[in-house]
Parts: sequence; structure tokens; C-alpha cells
Amino acid sequence: MSAPRKIVFWRHGRTPWNAEQRFQGQTDIDLDEVGTGQAIRAAGMLATLEPSKIIASDLLRARATAKPGRGSPDRSSNPATGTSSLRGRAALTSGPG
Repeated sequence: MSAPRKIVFWRHGRTPWNAEQRFQGQTDIDLDEVGTGQAIRAAGMLATLEPSKIIASDLLRARATAKPGRGSPDRSSNPATGTSSLRGRAALTSGPG
């Protein structure tokens, strides 16, 4: 019997637009200095989970957060796969309900 599969959802690091509280949607904004530091720290934590695969959005901020080799030499042999199907979505409505 194989071990149960774990799925971990990880948010990208901070971008300049996050700091300005601007809506990004699918606009391709890279990490700022704070976000890069967050991604480095997150990589160390994520490496302890020993992922067999990393899948990220193809947007700069997500790819930079999931960058192979960041924070742990083990991740260099486990590159992230980027896909547009994981881009964030938002629904905007107006009026009641």
C-alpha cells in the first residue's frame, strides 16, 4: 500500500502591486525584494515536505516563488512545471446579490 498523496497549495511571494494593494489578476508582475526573501524562506520549508513535483502558474511571481534550487540543493533536481491553467481568477459583480 502506498503512502497517501499530499497536495500543498503555496501562495507566491509579495509583488510591488501587493504592497500597493493593487489588484493584479493575470497581469505578469514579478516579486519585489520582500517577495524574493519570502520565496527563499518558503523554499526551505517546502523542501522539508520532500515534494515529488512542483506545479506553478506560468506568471513571473509564481515561477519565481517555485524557482528550482531556491533555498535547498534538493530542489535543483526537481524543477517546477509552469502552466497557465493555474493563473488566478477573480469574479467581479455589481449590484445586489
